[in-house]
Amino acid sequence: LNLSSKEVDKTIDSTKSVVGAAIAKESGGGLSTLLNLFSDDDNSSASNSFLKGIDSSLVKKLISSGFNKQKAGSIKELIVPFVVKLVASKIGGNSGMLTSLLGGLTSGNSKGSGGLLGKLFN
Repeated sequence: LNLSSKEVDKTIDSTKSVVGAAIAKESGGGLSTLLNLFSDDDNSSASNSFLKGIDSSLVKKLISSGFNKQKAGSIKELIVPFVVKLVASKIGGNSGMLTSLLGGLTSGNSKGSGGLLGKLFN
């Protein structure tokens, strides 16, 4: 994609913000959608809807960060599958592992700084 270092920083910040907010919101209603998404199972319709929401939110966030629509879409096409695979490789459908990796998100701490999301791109 030929991103400058500043664009890489914007991409990382946007991704952390969008994914963190989406997972925090989703985990408030239970973990079944997230467990399905971050497992080897086929995605449920709820997991697919969750991913579509992340896709849309990430593109909007990237555009608001200065990317054009085409570049934002290209970044999303690379980043979202990468993040899902990364988290799935750590969780594998295990609810205890998901709760542990999410850190404070599932206990109501929307910052989640102690869990996987806070460290995802560091």
